[in-house]
Amino acid sequence: MKNIVYINLLALFLTIGAYAQTYKNAQLTPDSKIAELIQKWPFQNTNDINKPLVELEALGEPAFFEIISGLKSPGSEIDSVSRYIISGLVKHYSLVKDPDKMKKISLLMCDAIDSSQDDEVKDFLLQELQYIADDVVLAKISKYLLDERLCDPAARILIRLGSEQAGKTLDDFLLKAEPIQQGIIITAIGQLQYTPSANKILLLAGSSGNEQKKIILRALAEIGDKNSSQLLSSEAKMAGYNFDYTDATSSYLLFLKRIAEKGNYTFAAKQLKKIHNNKKVPEHTRNAALWTDKELKTNRN
Repeated sequence: MKNIVYINLLALFLTIGAYAQTYKNAQLTPDSKIAELIQKWPFQNTNDINKPLVELEALGEPAFFEIISGLKSPGSEIDSVSRYIISGLVKHYSLVKDPDKMKKISLLMCDAIDSSQDDEVKDFLLQELQYIADDVVLAKISKYLLDERLCDPAARILIRLGSEQAGKTLDDFLLKAEPIQQGIIITAIGQLQYTPSANKILLLAGSSGNEQKKIILRALAEIGDKNSSQLLSSEAKMAGYNFDYTDATSSYLLFLKRIAEKGNYTFAAKQLKKIHNNKKVPEHTRNAALWTDKELKTNRN
């Protein structure tokens, strides 16, 4: 895995080399150490990558901030170089696994996101932030969960964190968000399987349209809370146990799988058997129920 990342970094820096002189002439002073390091690119092999990365890292936060501040909307060579360097450094920090350095760079990126006036730049930095962030960034980025453009990259950071605090942050913003952002937040809660949000999501099901209902049913299925059983079962029944626009049947089968994984195998097996033995249920759904039950039995042994 580490070798793959370094190969990707090599590809990044080979591209940087084509723009390095433009970057220096347009944006950096002649005696800039950053410009000197950039002029060493491109590299011929992966063994040459680590040294300049370490040198650039040694220049500290001011150097990183200088690069971040060079970000503009896409379309210029200067912006391309800034993005390649930021991506390379972020991947480097993610490999080094130094919590203190990652925390400092994460907070620096959060400050740059706050200060930028360009939503596309904010979006790019949020996407990069997910590779090195920890819970310390939650207070800084949570407000973007209410932003239509930035909710998705912000939610991805919380999914990647996967912590209890990340789940709580999503829960805190769930009922504050507009429908589009709310759908993204519900999806993220489902992926985190954050059980404390299940009742709130259940309440939203009654007033949702088909697209939102599909998101809600899938999230409840992923969470696997027993209180969701009645809703998911009735929605699958209303769909005739076919695969409809709300995907209710798939969500119900997933719910039974998740609830079994959480220790309620007896309940799940009973419901799966009822589906399989019901001759009115379409054959493909009966087969899916049988296959799910067999998979659960295999995993228990």
